[in-house]
Amino acid sequence: MFAVLRSTPRPVLLLTLGHMIVDFPVGAFMIALPFIKHKFGLNYEQIALAPMIFNLTSSVAQPLFGYLSDRRPRGYLIPVGCLLTSSGLSMCMLSPSYPWFLAATVLSGLGGAAFHPEATRGANLYSGKSKGRGIGTFVVGGFVGVAAGSLAMGMLLNQTWPWQGVFTLPAIVLFLPLWRAARRVPQISIKKTGRLVSRGMKMALAMILMVLFIRSFITSGISTFVPMFLVNARNTSEEFSGGVYSLMMVGSMLGTYFGGLLNDRFGYRRVLLWSLLPIIPTVYLFTWLPVKLAAISISLNSVFISASWTSLMLLAQKAMPEYLATASALTMGFAMGMGAIAVVLLGKLADIYGLNRVFDLIMLLPVAAFAVSWLITDRQPQERRSAGPPEHSRKPGCGQ
Repeated sequence: MFAVLRSTPRPVLLLTLGHMIVDFPVGAFMIALPFIKHKFGLNYEQIALAPMIFNLTSSVAQPLFGYLSDRRPRGYLIPVGCLLTSSGLSMCMLSPSYPWFLAATVLSGLGGAAFHPEATRGANLYSGKSKGRGIGTFVVGGFVGVAAGSLAMGMLLNQTWPWQGVFTLPAIVLFLPLWRAARRVPQISIKKTGRLVSRGMKMALAMILMVLFIRSFITSGISTFVPMFLVNARNTSEEFSGGVYSLMMVGSMLGTYFGGLLNDRFGYRRVLLWSLLPIIPTVYLFTWLPVKLAAISISLNSVFISASWTSLMLLAQKAMPEYLATASALTMGFAMGMGAIAVVLLGKLADIYGLNRVFDLIMLLPVAAFAVSWLITDRQPQERRSAGPPEHSRKPGCGQ
């Protein structure tokens, strides 16, 4: 694994560090939810509104940032997005009231929306022909950030010293290196057609977004309610739930990274299909096994569901070769945000019927995702007729 990382372009690794910083607040935010719930006296529906606003702000704004980046590269959004997201987390923890807390989540969400399209576009172009490895490495950086954020928040919540401001320090340190990397992104040489989506790929893109919607329903529900289930239904400590959440992120990292390598070898669609159905037994076992075994089960769930992530992103970028940042925004932003809206419905379900019913519903969704994925094609019409040259090539002088 380390040998593969050494062969990964250095700018991709730097963008991966930026992704760690941007997604650090996501993990920290989820672990802080039980604390925020108690601090402001909220019910499950109210506390589920907070991650919905965070994800919706980020995801709805991402297609706009992505389209603007495709029209003209805006590399400054990468370091600025990091700084806004980290500052928003600090403001969340310092908020004196629930409305101020929600306002801070909007700021943090906007930072993520600014960062992801431009950074994912850069990771794609810097990766050359090994896009599965490059994009997989970049996405793993986000999972590392989420895991680190959840672990750090679990340890810091009970501290008495003013720790809330430390979240902005990494973004400040990496601001200039990220700025330089963003300015040197290779340009693409491709015949311009003016089409947002390649000919013959509109239906495939619609099905890709549908699978993303279902997948994000599952992942948002699990990431929101697993910590609450452990603390409230299993009577574990917040520190233990933070450790489990970090273990889930480790599983996500493994699934995403090795899923990327498998995509380069076996194809995007095949990896997507066979990573969905194992989600069902792992969620089922989580709800009734002893807590330590349940932690292992939900971590295995993260491995399987994350293996599909790189496949979906690359399939979307293949359908939109002239609009890579927009494709990234759709996969990492809009479709995920639509799934996050459903978390509010899960919160209402938990208030009425209990947390166990939430996981019962989550177990049904992978079947629908598998059925839709079966209909997706990963080959464009011209590729079905004959094997042609690659769509992208680097212009002379555009190196790393």
